[in-house]
Amino acid sequence: MQAVFTDISKPQNKTFINAMAGTNKSIIKALHRAQPKAVEQCTKIAHHFKGSTPAATAKNIWQFLKTEIQYDPDTHTQKIKMPSVFLNDRVGDCKSYSLFTSGVLTCLGIPHAFKYVSYTSDPTPTHVYIQLEDGTIIDGVYKSFNAEKPYTNAKLYKMQVHTLTGHPVNGLKDFFKNVGDKIKDANLKKVVNAPGRGAFLILVKINWLGWATNMAAGIKTGKTNIIRSKWTSLGGNSNKLIAAINEGSKKRALFNRNVRINGIGVNGEPVSVAAMLAAAAGVVAGFKPVLDAAKRWLQDIQQDGDGSGDIYRDFSQGGGQSSDNTPSPTQPGQGTFSNITSNPALLIGAAAAAYFIFKK
Repeated sequence: MQAVFTDISKPQNKTFINAMAGTNKSIIKALHRAQPKAVEQCTKIAHHFKGSTPAATAKNIWQFLKTEIQYDPDTHTQKIKMPSVFLNDRVGDCKSYSLFTSGVLTCLGIPHAFKYVSYTSDPTPTHVYIQLEDGTIIDGVYKSFNAEKPYTNAKLYKMQVHTLTGHPVNGLKDFFKNVGDKIKDANLKKVVNAPGRGAFLILVKINWLGWATNMAAGIKTGKTNIIRSKWTSLGGNSNKLIAAINEGSKKRALFNRNVRINGIGVNGEPVSVAAMLAAAAGVVAGFKPVLDAAKRWLQDIQQDGDGSGDIYRDFSQGGGQSSDNTPSPTQPGQGTFSNITSNPALLIGAAAAAYFIFKK
C-alpha cells in the first residue's frame, strides 16, 4: 500500500479546514462540504483499495487506516484534513479518517453514509465513521473491522455516490431502508437530496443543455405548476427553481462539460460542470420527466413562430450573445461568469455540497 502515499497529490494550500471551537453542527457541515474535494484528491489512489466486493474494499480501507495512520483526536482546534494532508501527515482523527474513506468509496462507486454517534443520553455526536449500504462498518479507530462500539444515538447522512461517468449507483430511499434508518420520506428527501438539488440549480442557472430555456418556455405556456410540483416532490423549494430558471434562461445554452465555474467548491475554487452533473445525477433522474417535457414545450413555441427557438438554436451551435452579455462558455470574458475557463483533465467531486443544508 505504499503506492497510495506516492500516488496522492502533494498537499497544497487550503487542504484542511479549521473549525476552531466550532459548534457540532458547523463541524459536521464543514465535513460534508469538504467531501467533494476529497473525492477529487482520491481519484488517483482509490483503485489501490478495490476488492472483489464492497465489503472486501471496505476491509482494505480499514486495514490501511489501522496499519498506516496514527489516530490523534482533535481537542480545542478541530481540523478536517483533506486526503493529501491526511496521507502526508499519516495522522488524523475520526473526521479525517471518515473523509478519506468517503473519498475512496465515492471514487469506486460504493454507496455509503457518514454515521454520527454518541455514547451517552446526550444525542450530540462525539464520533463519526462510515457505513456501507449493506451495513458494513469502516471505523479505522475501532479495534475490529465491521464492528462498532455500542452507541446510544446515531444519525446517518448518505453521500451522493457516482461512477466516473456520473451515473448514480443506487436509490437513496433504498439505502436508508437497508440500513434501518427511520427518517420519514419527506425529511429524507429534504436532507439527502440537498447536495444534488444544489448542483441541479447551478446547472439550471448556467443553462446547461438549455434546461432553463426549455422550462422558461413551459412557464410562458402555463406549465409552471407542473415544474413546481415535481421539484417539491424531490424536497426542493420551488421558488428557488423558478428563480434559477429565470436567471438561466437569459444565458446561452451550455454544452461543454469541462467548463469550470469559480466560487462553487468548498474553498471557493472552480468546479467543473462534469462534477456538478455527477453531484446532481440522482436529482436529474428524478426530474427527468419535466426536462423531457420541457423540450416539447420549447418545440411548441418554435412551431408557433414566436422566435424563442431561434435564440436557442443559435446558442446550441455556439453563435450569438445572450441577453446579459455572458461570454462564450469556452472563452474567458467579462460577464456573469467572467472567470470561466476550460480544463478537460479536471473532474472535481460533487459541487453542490458547497452549501449542504442540514435539517433534522
